[in-house]
Formats: sequence, structure tokens, C-alpha cells
Amino acid sequence: MRSPFKFLDPFQQNDAKEFFGRDDEIALLYDSVNKNRLVIVYGTSGTGKTSLVQCGLSSRFDSTDWFPLFVRRGHNINDSLRDALLKMEPASSPSPPIPEILARLNSRYLRPVYLIFDQLEELLILGQEAEQKTFIATVKELLQDTDLDAHIIFILREEFLARLYAFEKEIPTLFDRRLRVEPMSDGKLREVIQRSTRQFNIQLEDPEKNAQQIIASLSAGKSGISLPYLQVYLDMLWREDYQRTYPGADLGELEAALAKKQYPTLEFSTAEISAFGKIEDVLARFLNQQVTLIQKEVLSQAGENRDVVKQVLDCFVTDEGTKQPVRYSSQQEEVHLDPRAPEDLRKLPVPLATRVLRLLEKSRILRFTEESIELAHDSLAALIDQQRSDIQRRLNELHNRLKNNYREYLDNKEFLTRRQLTVLEEYLPRLKPKLDQPVLDFIAASYADANRREQAARRKSRIVVTVLAILTGISIVGLIIARNALRTANAELTKREQLEIIDYLQKGEAFRKSGDFDLSLDVYTFLRDSMFTKEAHKGHKAKKKVEKAIQVLDSLNQK
Repeated sequence: MRSPFKFLDPFQQNDAKEFFGRDDEIALLYDSVNKNRLVIVYGTSGTGKTSLVQCGLSSRFDSTDWFPLFVRRGHNINDSLRDALLKMEPASSPSPPIPEILARLNSRYLRPVYLIFDQLEELLILGQEAEQKTFIATVKELLQDTDLDAHIIFILREEFLARLYAFEKEIPTLFDRRLRVEPMSDGKLREVIQRSTRQFNIQLEDPEKNAQQIIASLSAGKSGISLPYLQVYLDMLWREDYQRTYPGADLGELEAALAKKQYPTLEFSTAEISAFGKIEDVLARFLNQQVTLIQKEVLSQAGENRDVVKQVLDCFVTDEGTKQPVRYSSQQEEVHLDPRAPEDLRKLPVPLATRVLRLLEKSRILRFTEESIELAHDSLAALIDQQRSDIQRRLNELHNRLKNNYREYLDNKEFLTRRQLTVLEEYLPRLKPKLDQPVLDFIAASYADANRREQAARRKSRIVVTVLAILTGISIVGLIIARNALRTANAELTKREQLEIIDYLQKGEAFRKSGDFDLSLDVYTFLRDSMFTKEAHKGHKAKKKVEKAIQVLDSLNQK
């Protein structure tokens, strides 16, 4: 069952009577695009940037005043731009220049063409350097062609605005005119709630109080409310009140009435809004409910894959937590995915993937265009990113790091180190489907470089070991020679000292025989106190003889 509220869909030109709260911004934007060839519209997720252009700005132009052409990146923004132009103005040549196609559009429709690049952050997140350079070169060429009646509008999330500075050198006027879409103030939000409920035939018991109740339920005391959250809240509140007010009503008749903008009478009371509760996480609650319901519906097809719905949804979110469109084609009601779609999505059986994708579309989580499938809003992407597992976050972290390493390699030619490769090895099989061929080549070249470095290090180590071994051998030989020389020297020293001892013994004996006992005693005492105190001669056989001679000489002297 649908409600008259937009839920997660952007406002279109025919919703102008129901688009409230942005009159000032519409006027500023209208003035900017009339005075400038290039305008940047930016702001945080959930501020209604696309609706401001698609509904607000469109409503200010007469159909004869402008020719809007909305372009999304797809798989390559340059191809998407050319395809969008050729749909409006087919060409005879296979690849006519972009300015030429635009000039023909000017001539055919006699009005300026507005190229509106929505969600340009997709180019900055997913686009390769060559794609980005080609796109900026095209924009530069269009701006320099003063004969073309063409205007350009960039729409992107605020956190990616700084990445555009890389292109300012090519387009110096890039940031001359930009409009930041601010979150709505409480006063504007009250206006949106009160005017929306009146527009859709809903009575508020106390308009001021009830509007503030709804704001408090969504904000939890924080400033700034995501407008999609407000639309989801009002959508869910409307459906709950409708079922309570019209139990058993024919839903087919309701759909037909809403299509004709005929709205049943409802009332949102203070008590009902209070009972509805604090649902700042209303979108998360809705998402989890729908995932659970769809998982039950596909259980027989999914088999052991109990998380097939979460697996599918994760494929529509970039590593940075933004929407990631996936191209497809329809064949006999089956969804056939582009070969460049995420592997986790492509490896599912086609009937299972088709059923899950269509159920997600029916629940308004996914949106199908002619060529691609994407999440209904960035708010859903942020929620899915928050619910990712630790291993998914680790893979995303490594993926981002690899992209940075590759960009650094292009600048300084530095490969990944062995340590970085070791960290990567465990996750590489699961990362490969996400990586472009240049990055895969970079990883392979890093392995080759690490191997070369290690081989060179091993050769160097072997040389060092060999030199050390030689030096060690030389040292050992030197020690042996030195030790032998020392032994020889000690032997010679001992022999010389022994001869001295014998000489002194002979002198002492000669003095004794001649009767000069004092001199004999002096000689023996000298021997005892000098030579025989040395460690080398403590065991000399003459020692006892000397000590005995000293005893005899002492006794003789005493007599």
C-alpha cells in the first residue's frame, strides 16, 4: 500500500504543488543558472538537492525556456553523456563531438540545454583518472564555446566537494557560483509538515504542537533532519492511520484514487503521534522489516544462503557508504546483470537475483531505470554501510588503502612492501572482483619487486656471511699462532730463570764453603723472596734445598 508522501523518491516537476519549504533556495538557484554557465549545487545527504533542481528549479522555467537533460555516471560518465544526448538528437556519424550534438539540439529546440549531472560524487568515487580527465576536458570545451547555448549544473554531496579542487586548474571558474543546500530549520520543517498534511487532506489535531511532535520524534534533540526520514515517517504514519480508519478497504481503489490525486480524509491526533514513538531510526526499522520479509519470500530459492537479501543490498553500496548503480538488461522478464557488476551479485542464479531485485523494487528500497538499478536514496546506503560486518569493513578498508597506494605509485613509482603484501594476502581472493585491472597489475608488480629485493638481500647476506667466515678463519689461525708464540716465549723465559736460580745456588754454595755464611744466607734469602714466590716456580725442585740451606745458615750464624 502506498501513501501520497514521496517516501525516498525525489520530487519531480509535476510535484511542484506539493514541494514546500525551499522557496528561497529556488529563487537563488534560478538566478544563478540564468547568470552563469556552470553552477555547483551541494549539501549533506538528505537535504533534497536533487528535488531542488528536478522539481523546484524546473517549476520556475516555462517548457520553452529550457531543455533539461539529467545525466548520471553509470559505468562511465562520458559514455552516459553521449548516450543521453544521442537519444535526443541521433547522429549519422558513429561518434560525433559533444559540442556538435549540443549545437544541433539548440537549433532543433531553440532553447538552452541544461546538462544536469546528478550525484557527481559517483565520478569522484568510482571513476578512474582517465575518465575524470576526459569529462573535465569536455566541460572545459563546452564552457569555452561561446556559440553554444548550454549550461551545466553539478549536484553532489558536500563531503566530496573538495575532490573537485583537482580540476580547478583546468576550469578556473569552477567554484565561481555554487549553492549550498542547508538542512531545513525547525520553522521550515513545521511549514512542510503543515502544508503537506493540508495538501493530502490530513487534519492535525493541533497543527503547531503536532508538527513539533513529529520533528522531536525524528531529531532526538539534534539539529537538522534528513528530509527523506521525514517523508518516510509521514508515509508510515499515513499508512498506519489509513488502515485504522478504513479497515478492509480495497487497496486497488486506493491506488487509483492516489494516482488521480484524490486523497482520503485522515486525522493525525496528538495521542496517535505520541504512540507512534521516537523513530529517529525509522528508515533502519523499515529496511530491516523489508529485508526480513523478502528473505522469507525467497527462502526456498535461496537454500542455505540465509543472508541473500543483505548480500544483494551490499552490492549497491560503495566502500565509502554511497550509492553504487549497477547496470542491467531485461531478457524475458529476467534481470541480466552487466559483467562489471559486483561478483557477489553476478554469482547468484539469475531467477533468484531477479526475484530479490524485483521484491526490493516493490518495497521501494531499489529503483530501476532503463539501464541501471540503484538504492532509492543515499540514506539507505548509509544504513547498509553501518550494518556491514567486521570482515566487510576490513575488506573496504583494504580496498580504499589499495586505491590510495595505487595513486601514490602513479606519482612516485613506489611498490607495495612485503609487509603490506602479507597483510593483503588473506583478503586478496575476496578483493579481486572489486579491483580494476591496473590495480591488479600493480599488486603483481609489487610481488615481483618484493621478490627481486629479497633475492638481492639474500645475495648480499651470502657475501657478508662468506666474508665473515673468512675473517673468522683468519682470526682463529692468528690466535693459534699467537698462543704457540706465547708458549714458546714462556718456555724460553722459564729456562732463563732456571739458569739464574742455578747460578744463585752455586754462588750461595761457594760462599758457604768459603765460610762467608752471611753472604751465603743473603743469596739464599734473595732466592726465597724473589724467584720462588713467582707462580711459575713455586714447585721448583731447588726450593726445598734453599729453605733447608737457610735453616742451616741461621743456626751457624747464631753460634
